Amino acid sequence: MELLILIIMALALIGWLLYSAVQFKKNGTKMVAESGVKGQVRCETCGTIYEVDASELSKYWGEKSKKVTKTKRTGPVLVREPEYKYYAKKVYCPHCKRTIYAEVLNINEITGKLQKSLFRIGIRTFIQMAIGGFLIMMIMSIPIYFLHLQNQKKVEELKRQQYEEIKDRYGF
Repeated sequence: MELLILIIMALALIGWLLYSAVQFKKNGTKMVAESGVKGQVRCETCGTIYEVDASELSKYWGEKSKKVTKTKRTGPVLVREPEYKYYAKKVYCPHCKRTIYAEVLNINEITGKLQKSLFRIGIRTFIQMAIGGFLIMMIMSIPIYFLHLQNQKKVEELKRQQYEEIKDRYGF
């Protein structure tokens, strides 16, 4: 029975983790869409340069990139930031009239503008995830506690029966 409760707790924690990841992605996408940041892109097929909203950049999953992570000193803290040499994302090209990879020419500027907001969303999501996980563990520990008490009573009863049996057998 304890094993079943532990399995349920593990599944609840995994489910909460997945829910938190989906919420992070959803909130991050919403924040990017509402930021009003414009991306300057160049179609890899026809070479047309045009602007798209950041929401359009977060619409499709496909991406290709080459980046270098550099460490910079920001006050007393060393910060590791990626610097993109090349970043392409699937977007709709008005010239080709289809969704195709386009190189985002100002990706470093976009990431610089959105980094702090995404960090705040990440911290908030992590705190919510930790609180939710703690609550799940607290709630699931209640039946485990009562099962433990029940098992202790059974052990005490078996010990008492064994003591009575030895006492009767040897006449103490």
